Amino acid sequence: LLRCRSMLIYMRNWEFRMFCKYVKSMVAIVALTVTSIAHAGLITTTFAGGNNYAGNMFDVTTFDNSLTITSADLHLQDSGTSALVSIYTRVGGYAGFEADSSAWTLQDQASVISAGDGNATLFDFADFNLNSNTTYGFYFTVTDYAVRMNYTNGNNVYSNADLQITTGIGRGENDFAGNVFNPRTWNGTLHYNTTSIPEPASYGIFALGLIGLVLRKRNKA
Repeated sequence: LLRCRSMLIYMRNWEFRMFCKYVKSMVAIVALTVTSIAHAGLITTTFAGGNNYAGNMFDVTTFDNSLTITSADLHLQDSGTSALVSIYTRVGGYAGFEADSSAWTLQDQASVISAGDGNATLFDFADFNLNSNTTYGFYFTVTDYAVRMNYTNGNNVYSNADLQITTGIGRGENDFAGNVFNPRTWNGTLHYNTTSIPEPASYGIFALGLIGLVLRKRNKA
């Protein structure tokens, strides 16, 4: 009887050790496969308007997370009119490079249909990435100048938990050869996704939860 009892205790302990090894393996797999979580976000400056021309340059500064910029809402005049819009970016901000086209990267351009004054016009361009804790210059411009882009006089800062927008200047037509109007506040919304990495403590909590369940079951046995 004592031998049988000893064997039973040994088997229970062996099962528990095997389960702990299993939990450890599962946590490792989760840590390797679930390395990041994407969250959608947006930030809006203003749609107050008050002035307009061909486009705006301004700065975007990211914080702790890298971002994927997915689209923008613009503030255009002439409702129902088609216009070709371009977006350029550069690392390090726009100041000092307002007329230097070689310092900028064309991310995308596409035709949009203006929603008119006071309304958001969606500019759905190809996604592009921004590194964390980095400042970028952004330049939205109506390339064919079919409509005017509304903006607001003055310089302002807008921020949330993910990024900061610091405005900015207005630009005349002819892309990088147009007049500069300073300061001017870009009217619009940036849509983006963040990529964040779960804290290591999350995996520990996951493991403790599984071990707690097996201990509860073991104590009832």
